[in-house]
Amino acid sequence: DLLALGCAESEVQGLLALCPEKREVDLAQGLVKAAVQHEKKTLELAVSQVYVPRTQKRPEEGWKHSGGVAPEEVKIGSRVSGFVTNSSLNYGVFVNFGCVKDGKLQVPQMDYFKYRVGDRVDNMVVNKVSKAAKTGNDFIELLPGSGEGASSKLSSQRPVNVARCAIKWLAGPEELRAARWPTLSKLLASAASVDADCVLSFAEHLGLLVGGGQVAQEGQMVRLPGGVLTAKVPK
Repeated sequence: DLLALGCAESEVQGLLALCPEKREVDLAQGLVKAAVQHEKKTLELAVSQVYVPRTQKRPEEGWKHSGGVAPEEVKIGSRVSGFVTNSSLNYGVFVNFGCVKDGKLQVPQMDYFKYRVGDRVDNMVVNKVSKAAKTGNDFIELLPGSGEGASSKLSSQRPVNVARCAIKWLAGPEELRAARWPTLSKLLASAASVDADCVLSFAEHLGLLVGGGQVAQEGQMVRLPGGVLTAKVPK
């Protein structure tokens, strides 16, 4: 249970390597179940806390910030930090980084939900400063720094990552993968169900089951998505 609380991937792999072959399935099931329970408790706690919106209404005075630096004074290539002012699927993520004009943080469209109003984003890089020819509006493009920003809250040592390591480890031996496939599908459904931040795509989750090799039987991969989606998550 202590291991399921989360630790470095290298440590998890080292401990898993010590497990006797006959107990591998039991260990993987226990780790995934415990890790999922820890993650569910964390998510329930987060939901119970004060709701923080992703968007806010346009202020009466507009989006410009008084006392900020003028756009023409912002240097391309400089590193800045700031706070999220708005985040939406249609318009993206905007950050007040000390300029009179918010900068647009260039992140994948579906990553907008990781950012909420008031989130601090560090180590951004000013990539572009321009002015629209028709409207004269200023536009500032920001790029997230490596390993920084609101998404940096996602720790590599979360319980769900222990669950992923256990699944990948159990799926490793190709000669045993076919026999373990029903168990692997259920474990994968459990781990994916608590990936609230969508760190891994569905395809990447499926990739955990091949352990760097090939699926034992082609038909199993065809049936896998349905099996994962209908599998029950342990309580």
